[in-house]
Parts: sequence; structure tokens; C-alpha cells
Amino acid sequence: LRWYPGAMGLSIKGGLGFGLVSAELDDAAGGAAPLEDKLDKSPFTLGAGVGYEWRLPIQGHAVTFGPQVDYHYLRLSGEHTASVISLKLQLQWYSSRRGMDQYFGGKGD
Repeated sequence: LRWYPGAMGLSIKGGLGFGLVSAELDDAAGGAAPLEDKLDKSPFTLGAGVGYEWRLPIQGHAVTFGPQVDYHYLRLSGEHTASVISLKLQLQWYSSRRGMDQYFGGKGD
């Protein structure tokens, strides 16, 4: 779910997702760990993010560009959890100028 809280370009998002995790622990000597120390899970995730979009001056097109930071939390099993932070530069192409104006308010460039 993404929310644009004003006419600027700030976006806030959150939601549930699905993650794939595969990990194998090494023993202290650097060799492969026993089979019970391997982990293969497909957990649900919780995520949140914040970003900012600037309209690009492309005549007749609804395009934005901007940074985004996302955080995801996964509960694997027992005491095992994982946290992931991702930093992105995104390019958004809205299906129509009207669609972009619904998020940013006002008329397009």
C-alpha cells in the first residue's frame, strides 16, 4: 500500500510480503556445518518504506524519478529473524498524466 500525503512527492508505503531465505552455517574450522544447521524458509514479511519522487520534464509523459528506502522484517523460526534495508533509485512511469496528478495533486507539467 502506497500513500502520498500531499502534493509534493513524498511517498510512504507499508505492507505484507513473502520472502525466500536460504542460509547455511559454517563451523569454526571453515567447513560446511551439519545438515541441521541449514535453513530454507519461505516466510511472510512485514515491510515499510519512504521515498520521494520528482516529476521529470518529459513532454506528454507522466514520469517521476527519486530515491526510496525500504525495511523488511522476517521471522524465520524460533529465535531466528532477519532484517533487510534496501536503498533504491526508482523511475516511475504512470499510465496516464491524470493518474500521476491524482497522487501529486494539481495539473501536470
